[in-house]
Amino acid sequence: MLLEDLARELVPVTSELLGGRTLNVMNTSGIIIASTEKERIGTFHRGALEAVQTGKTVNITKEQLPLYPGAKEGCNMPLRLNGEIIGAVGIYGNPGEIAHLARLWEAYASKAYMLEMMTNPQLEEAKIRGRILRNLLYPREGSYEDALSWMAEQNIKLTPTLRVAVGSDANGLPLEKRRIDGIVSALSGVFQTSNMIWGIESDRIIFVLGNTDRSCGEKIAAATADIPINFSLSGGCREISGLPRAYRMAGVLRDLGVNAPTDADEPVAHTSCLLAEEAAQEEPVLFNMTEQAAKVLRPEEWIQLLGTAEQYYADQRSVGRAATRLFVHKNTLQYRMKRLYEVLQLDNVPDFEREYMIRMLIIREKRKQGLRALK
Repeated sequence: MLLEDLARELVPVTSELLGGRTLNVMNTSGIIIASTEKERIGTFHRGALEAVQTGKTVNITKEQLPLYPGAKEGCNMPLRLNGEIIGAVGIYGNPGEIAHLARLWEAYASKAYMLEMMTNPQLEEAKIRGRILRNLLYPREGSYEDALSWMAEQNIKLTPTLRVAVGSDANGLPLEKRRIDGIVSALSGVFQTSNMIWGIESDRIIFVLGNTDRSCGEKIAAATADIPINFSLSGGCREISGLPRAYRMAGVLRDLGVNAPTDADEPVAHTSCLLAEEAAQEEPVLFNMTEQAAKVLRPEEWIQLLGTAEQYYADQRSVGRAATRLFVHKNTLQYRMKRLYEVLQLDNVPDFEREYMIRMLIIREKRKQGLRALK
């Protein structure tokens, strides 16, 4: 919890020192984990991800905002601890005018993390564990070798078959240390600690588990039955090189609320993962469709129409069943679907293509806004 906890303390204090500037802290996935704008916490920041991946400052001007959906103009810098990138920090404003403040914010944040590490020896183990996890899930040149070296020192083996489990609080709350300790203890009673790596990212707990089989999901569900935590589970992989994809699949299922014991190898879950990957590839198209809808629909109308479509497709296009589950008249459901088609200019598109695009929009909205996005 080093990054998340300290970030939440740093942001308001540093903002005051910098004249009330808007500040963000992002993790290595580009997710905002702390911000002076609370509503942005948990959202994706592409500029931050670029800063993490390139190790360079990413400046976003007003003219560049269309290239960074959801972002604001400002400077985004990699956050380093002892030379290792552990996230990114951002500051709002005209990059040409706030460059000196951006450098000050990055230096202040880096020093704060370094001091916290020096004064809290227990964080050293968490740092090592987090480094192994990042090297396995976000590989770069030499990262696998680095991970294997640290694993050998920590007596971690990761015997195939490997799976990734991603968990989040069942009520959408931040994961507190006591809860985390309970989860780790519960799973340590089922899986060998020498075959397990875990870490925290964006209020999610991530486990890489070795020596698993198809009963893995059932074991996780049983072990955490008394803990308000929901896990999503990847399919199995034989090599550590398969872990990044396994992690993405588990993350997608977590975004969509698909809980263990279901795993990403099961047909319905696997299809959801494939759709999510396609949605990521088609982000510019989906963004433009969403922007078009926003011109004629209020935000709550957009959510209502997507939620209606989700239920309609979940009930195999049965107007009667979907209307009953939504507590609306069948005519109302049909009107909403027709309205959605018209707004998206899909009213004359064949059924398969139309459903395909709308399903991708549903997944995009869920991953953007969280599990309750369409409720």
